[in-house]
Amino acid sequence: MGADPRSRQAQREALAGQALPEVLSELEALDVPLSGLAPGQRLPLIELALPALRQLSAAQHARFLACLRRLMALELHAGALQWALHRLVVQGIQGERRARRDRHLADLAGPLSLLLSTLARAGQQDAGQARVAVERLAAVLGVSLDFVAEPALASDLDWAMARLARLVQAERGPLLAAMSCCVEHDGRIDPEEAELLSAVAWTLGCPLPSTERAAGQVGAGTA
Repeated sequence: MGADPRSRQAQREALAGQALPEVLSELEALDVPLSGLAPGQRLPLIELALPALRQLSAAQHARFLACLRRLMALELHAGALQWALHRLVVQGIQGERRARRDRHLADLAGPLSLLLSTLARAGQQDAGQARVAVERLAAVLGVSLDFVAEPALASDLDWAMARLARLVQAERGPLLAAMSCCVEHDGRIDPEEAELLSAVAWTLGCPLPSTERAAGQVGAGTA
């Protein structure tokens, strides 16, 4: 659920007609403690919840996904992090859809441009700096990339991720390094940026062992 009060009100009303009463009651009880979570605590909490969510019956699973889709549709300011967390939950329950890994970075300029531009905007306060970050990575990766200035829709990011899932295993390391570089700001990655990076990497099927280590490797490789 979003932070914007208007979004939350619309989402609560939607859940009242879609979720089970006991779920709504539990949601109300968790409202205050969940709102106090610090960035970086949400991913571990989701990972703890996933095993139980995988035990849902087919009917429960369908209702749960319908609620998630409705929440996203009613979010007035859905950002990349909210999209990534939503995708992580859905994929964590349904499992990764194994795609043929037969594409190279040079074949995926469009999806790469969208994803790296989204991560760069999250890691840079200035759009010009985000553009420079993407241009630098284009040179490092040897791929012609276009900086995407407008915030991407969730459907656009889903499209990009579906195509990037076909990237050959040998080139996933450079992609993860490029993603880390995009969210790095002033030599460090803020907790919310690290959360976004980890969620995206997780949904690509190659979770980062250490966000800071990956960022350091990129900094050393592109200096």
